[in-house]
Amino acid sequence: MPVINPIHQQLNQYLSTFLTDQGIEIPTGTRLSYGIAEHTEDGELRFVVEAPHSQTPYIAQQLNTPTREQLIDCFVALEQHCARQQAEVAQKTGTGLYKQSFAMRYDGTDWQMDTQLYQVQL
Repeated sequence: MPVINPIHQQLNQYLSTFLTDQGIEIPTGTRLSYGIAEHTEDGELRFVVEAPHSQTPYIAQQLNTPTREQLIDCFVALEQHCARQQAEVAQKTGTGLYKQSFAMRYDGTDWQMDTQLYQVQL
C-alpha cells in the first residue's frame, strides 16, 4: 500500500531518517505505537516497540528521548486524523461508536498505518 497521506508521509520520513541515522535496522513486521505501555506503573506516555528482535528495548529507548517531540507530534497528529476520519464515516453510516487502536507497522520498506477499530457498546 503506498504512503499517500501528507502526515503519514512526514511520519514515515521522520522514522526512516531517525532510524537510519542511529544505524538501527528494523525487522519487517515491527509495530510502533504511542501510549502507556503495558506492564508499567508510571503511567507515562511513550513509544512502544513490538518486534521479535533483540534491539527492541534499544529502539524504544532511542525513540523515547526528550528530543523526539517533533516525532511524537507527528505520530499523534496522524492518529487523531485517522480517528476523525473513522468518526465521520461512523456518523454518516450510523454504525455506532468505535474505539481506535493505532500503530505503525514496518513492511520492510516503509511504515504503514496499522489501525484497528473496536465497536463500543453503551
